[in-house]
Amino acid sequence: FRFIGTPGVYTITLDSNTKTITLTTPAPKYLVGAGVPDAGWSWDSPIVLAQVNDGVWRGSTNFINDTFRFFDVNGDWGSGTNFPYYLNAGYTIDANFEDALDGDNNFRFIGTPGVYTITLDTNAKTIILTQS
Repeated sequence: FRFIGTPGVYTITLDSNTKTITLTTPAPKYLVGAGVPDAGWSWDSPIVLAQVNDGVWRGSTNFINDTFRFFDVNGDWGSGTNFPYYLNAGYTIDANFEDALDGDNNFRFIGTPGVYTITLDTNAKTIILTQS
């Protein structure tokens, strides 16, 4: 077999009954909020974090000193996970983020505004930023 698709992480399903092989891409995570101005608080253009390894999502975006939240489902406000969710689960969270204490406990970016790569690693329980 020769793979001709887009490079990335896939789930391979082999069905011996139907004699098929199916590739599916894992679900991404999304960033939405004023702290990620390329998205804002809208589902028109959320920041997509692609799954790059099992349990690891990564993406690059512009951050400014404001709030944002992670989401599991595009367009679903109820799928959001806030700062205390990760803190209470034992995550090490990059020092450029704090709890916004804004009623929703969103993330607040407090670092130097600019383009960063954000990595959410559910295995190592880390949320890390590296400046791009």
